[in-house]
Amino acid sequence: MKTTNTATSAVTEGGVSLRAAGLNEYVTIARPDHWFKNIFMLPGMLFAYLVYQTPLEPAFFLKVISGIACTCLIASANYVINEYLDVQFDRFHPVKKFRSGVQTVLNPYYVILQWFLLAASGLLLSLYINLPFMLLEAFLLFMGLMYNVKPFRTKDRVYLDVLSESVNNPIRLALGWFIFVPAALLPNDISDFSWVIIPPSSIILAYWMGGAFLMATKRFAEYRFIGNPEQAGLYRRSFKFYTENSLLISMFFYALVSAFFLCTFCYRSHIFSISLTNNFNEKEFREETLVLNEQIRTLKNEILLSEVVEYRSQSYSNEFTQLDTHISLFNQEPEEKLIQAQT
Repeated sequence: MKTTNTATSAVTEGGVSLRAAGLNEYVTIARPDHWFKNIFMLPGMLFAYLVYQTPLEPAFFLKVISGIACTCLIASANYVINEYLDVQFDRFHPVKKFRSGVQTVLNPYYVILQWFLLAASGLLLSLYINLPFMLLEAFLLFMGLMYNVKPFRTKDRVYLDVLSESVNNPIRLALGWFIFVPAALLPNDISDFSWVIIPPSSIILAYWMGGAFLMATKRFAEYRFIGNPEQAGLYRRSFKFYTENSLLISMFFYALVSAFFLCTFCYRSHIFSISLTNNFNEKEFREETLVLNEQIRTLKNEILLSEVVEYRSQSYSNEFTQLDTHISLFNQEPEEKLIQAQT
């Protein structure tokens, strides 16, 4: 039985009186303690740096901090919606039922306002980075809505729950990538979609499947922790269709696919040879380049000189042949005249 008292903003749930959520609860549902998950942006930064050799200037570090900050804001916006819409399901979880969002009453108007402020702040700050970065932040926000909000609510659909949640990992990878991509390679307006193909698809898929492996592992651990398939189905509807064996098989599948695409990326991008090349001293590299250019210039001069000598030798040979022909003709003319006279 559920009753509401508007004067005290309290709700009675199963005979237990729940107080109205305060500032601390609204901060908690934004999950700032989960911001560490944005460390998944780091590999994207590393790969882009190895490919583009972005100069590490002081102003650039401010750009990196801003990119991480706006990703945290967008992630918190998604967490706010998730916490609010999952209250009725978290009551069936042995641990989550003690969360502040479950133990108090969240005002839907405050939740919507909180989501809007976090989302707007994150998107506006992302414009400081570049246009593709802002579009990816909007995509991250969109996937949060698809995952939590009906009629889609992909978290209730078997296998799609894992794939739709783990797609946040390649999005974070691409966000880190575009922080390091040089401005000269980025589009000037939203109609130019050339930026879509900049991150290698192999590493995107490897990251996605790697995230799916982690999510499937999390599902497997939750399913075993609850220990009751019926109660697990009340907590998460996709658990009505899962078994321990099906979750284990999916874990191995995601791991194998992730490893395949990761090897593909390393092979096609020559990532290991690039990392070894970057260990050379820049000064030594420049000196070697100058020596090599001088050797090439000397070789070109030698080739040119040999071609000139060969041309001149051929020219002199032709002239001597023509001279011999004229001399022989000159010697033949008196003999022909003497024969004519005798005749």
